[in-house]
Amino acid sequence: MKQFTRWTVLSMIFVLAAAACAPSAPAPSPTPVDVQATANAMAATFVAQTQAALPTATFPPTSTATEAPTLTPTALPPTATLVPTMTDTPDACNQPLTQWKGDSAKLILDNQVENSTATVSLYIVTPMGECGYMSATFSDTVVMTVPVGSYSAWAWVDGAKQDFSAGLSFRVVNGSWRLIIKQGRLAFQSGCAPNC
Repeated sequence: MKQFTRWTVLSMIFVLAAAACAPSAPAPSPTPVDVQATANAMAATFVAQTQAALPTATFPPTSTATEAPTLTPTALPPTATLVPTMTDTPDACNQPLTQWKGDSAKLILDNQVENSTATVSLYIVTPMGECGYMSATFSDTVVMTVPVGSYSAWAWVDGAKQDFSAGLSFRVVNGSWRLIIKQGRLAFQSGCAPNC
């Protein structure tokens, strides 16, 4: 009986040890919708932090009047009743930027990570105050017409030796520009360098 109990206990320990060493399921890759939502949230946070960091205008002190003004009674208009209404005011920048009033430039998105698919999300603010986002999912190279302005770019790469995401901020002016996706990082070049 002791031997049966000993074998039972040893068998249970072996089964528990084998179960503890079993490989776990890999973490799921984010969907393009999740990637876009994350990029939008991060871009909105960048804009809010930038706005909060801007200095506020201060005005010089005003002089004090030495004589008190004379008040004359006037007839008051009839009173009106104001009824407050609730309105949903969406963030004007949380939408695709499909048209703009200012100048345009050419932006080449160049995925240099072999055997991979890249998703790039661009958050843009133009000198005219227009804002929004553009995005693209591609394997090699994409050429886009974009507005001149300030950019926050995020890229996610799937299918390479390892998945990664990277961010970069830059400014686009007239001409041609290149956003290069390399393993683990983004690079930004002016002009048509190289191959454009």
